[in-house]
Amino acid sequence: MSRPDPLVTLRNGLEFDLERRDYPGFSTNPMSWHDVREKFMTLASQHAPIDELSELASAIESLETLKVRDLTRLLARVSGPAQQSTMVAA
Repeated sequence: MSRPDPLVTLRNGLEFDLERRDYPGFSTNPMSWHDVREKFMTLASQHAPIDELSELASAIESLETLKVRDLTRLLARVSGPAQQSTMVAA
């Protein structure tokens, strides 16, 4: 097996690399629903209001029993990030 390219090479020539075979969310290390929801809220919070994301996350938690029309209705309601208005003085 060949050695991977170094991730970091220091000025003194010392090299470091990193290889992960397992990480949170991987099949061998599944994330809890709480962790999945927290990650979703963190990543999506820049794109939609928290209350809409929270409702969407709750729906996704019960995805197996959720009707497609209800999910698409929720997705259509996600308004996107709050727009900052800039007022120009006349």
